Amino acid sequence: MNSSLLDIGCGKSSGTCISYVGSCEHSVGIDVFRPDIFENKKKRMHSEYILMDIRAMGFREKSFDTVAAFDVIEHLSKDEGLKLIEDMTKIAKSTVMIYTPNGFMSQEAKDDNKFQIHKSGWDIDIFKEMGFKVIGKRGLRYKFRPRKILAMLEWLSVPFLELFPRFAFHLLCIKNLDNEDC
Repeated sequence: MNSSLLDIGCGKSSGTCISYVGSCEHSVGIDVFRPDIFENKKKRMHSEYILMDIRAMGFREKSFDTVAAFDVIEHLSKDEGLKLIEDMTKIAKSTVMIYTPNGFMSQEAKDDNKFQIHKSGWDIDIFKEMGFKVIGKRGLRYKFRPRKILAMLEWLSVPFLELFPRFAFHLLCIKNLDNEDC
């Protein structure tokens, strides 16, 4: 069990993040969009919530065991995303986790939230250069028709994609700061 988690850009639900990180004694969810914080708060996913722009975080160094950003980095420009990763690495004591689409995936604003627009795409090579272990998630990157074929291929591809993330739809990137040779 982690003793502390910072969930950056927690959105309406931190379910994916919590499922990968596990339970924590203390967790903080931060997001810039007030309605999403309100929705997440109703689900009681975290001990504490902060309405904040993640581009201006002011947390102390090594103040959380795990710092995670799930489906967040693609909403920032490449420079802002690199700065976020740098900040996350400073804030984390032991683990940094990022979950993002594999490459650029276009998305416009939704639910009256301008922060949902995708501004950048991220690939395996960028994360590996920064010392992350990269695991493929959520089925194949390439979509098929009809939907039944897609569902079957996604299910069958899970073990393959964990080993060969280049073909995955999403990337789970993990950096263990206790062991920089990840």
